[in-house]
Formats: sequence, structure tokens, C-alpha cells
Amino acid sequence: MKVYRAVWRDPMGRLISASAEGKALIIYRPGEWVEAPMWLQERGYHILAFRTKKDAKNYIPKWAVYEIWEAEAPQIIQDLPPELDKKALSKGFFIQSRNLGGWPRGTVMVPKIKLVKKVY
Repeated sequence: MKVYRAVWRDPMGRLISASAEGKALIIYRPGEWVEAPMWLQERGYHILAFRTKKDAKNYIPKWAVYEIWEAEAPQIIQDLPPELDKKALSKGFFIQSRNLGGWPRGTVMVPKIKLVKKVY
């Protein structure tokens, strides 16, 4: 199934999570399947992606330098768990986000993902 993933290229040239950091950080390698850290999976949290390239682009602030990749996922998890606070998550804590709007438009969760080609 085709999805889109926003990633950031760190100073070492690695493709990493666009919004997760610290303990929640994921390093992506084009052409290789990756999963969320096990401690997140055990709590029902997996990798976030977007349904469309437009949804991914709308998520990224205009001033930010991120890449958007077309990606493959074996399935989409239909029921999204509550959005978590990113700072707490980076330290390994599960605290629900105060963002009353919920997940960004077009957000999907997938059990694993493989970056296929850079599209933006």
C-alpha cells in the first residue's frame, strides 16, 4: 500500500523521524523495512505516515527543510490511538497531547514502512 513519509536528513546524512526524537527516533534507510521501537509497539503506537503527498507537505512548516518519500506499507492500522506529547515521548513517557485538533489531516499509522523514492 502506498503512503508518504516526512523525514529529516540529520547532519550525519541519516534520514530520521520528522517529529519523533530521543527514545522514539527512527532511522530510515531507503529500500529497507523499519518498525517503531518495540516499547512503542507494545503500547499500540507504530510508524506515522500520510495518505497523500499533499497531506505530508501540509504537515511540514514552510520554513522547515524536510524530505517527503513515497513509501510502502503492508497495511494501515484503522484506529489511531490518542496523539502523544512529543517532548514526553522522546523521553519515553506516554502523555496525551494537548492538541485538541488531534492528528494532522491524512495521518495514518502503519506497522512497518519502506521508503521507496524521494518525491519532495
